[in-house]
Amino acid sequence: MSPVFLVGAKRLSEIVEARLIRQFRRPAILIDEDLARSSVSRLRIQLAPRIAACINDTMERRVQDLLKKRRGTVFGIDETLAKLQNGEISSVLVVRGLNTALRECAACGWASQTADRVCSRCGGKTVPSTLHDFLPRAAVAHHTEIELVSEATEKQFAELGGMGGWLRQRRVTHATSRPRARL
Repeated sequence: MSPVFLVGAKRLSEIVEARLIRQFRRPAILIDEDLARSSVSRLRIQLAPRIAACINDTMERRVQDLLKKRRGTVFGIDETLAKLQNGEISSVLVVRGLNTALRECAACGWASQTADRVCSRCGGKTVPSTLHDFLPRAAVAHHTEIELVSEATEKQFAELGGMGGWLRQRRVTHATSRPRARL
C-alpha cells in the first residue's frame, strides 16, 4: 500500500494520523511544514523529492526482504510466471523496463518464454506476446500485486532474473477426527 503523506503542523497532523483507519496508520508519513498557502507547483517542488525518497526507501526494503528470504519466494521470469499463473503468488517485484518476449496460448491463456508454437499445457496454438502485455492481466486475474523495482535496487535484483515474488501462505487444514460415540 502506498504511504499517506500528512503535511502540516505536527500537532494537527498527529490528530489526523490517529484517526486514520488501521490500514493507513503504518504507512502514514508526517511532514511538519505549513504549506497550506502554497501553490500546486510549489507543493510539487517541496514534496516531490521527499515522496521519491520514501518510495525508493520502501522499494529497497521490499527488495532486500525478498532477497533475504529463500523460503516462500520465487525468482526468475519463467518460475515466477508459472507460479503466478497457478495463483500461488501474492506479490510480484519486476525490474522497471523488463519486457521480454513471451508466447501465450490462444486456447488456455498460459504464457511462458518458450519459443514453442504449441502450448505445453493444453496443446493449443501459441501466439507472440510480451511481459508488458501479459503481466497486468495475469496479476488482475490472480489477485496479485505488481511492484516495479526502482533504479536504486534494480542492478542487484536484475542479477536474479529481474522478476520475483512472494508465495501465498498456504492454509493448513487439519484432518477432522470422527466424533466419538457416547455411551
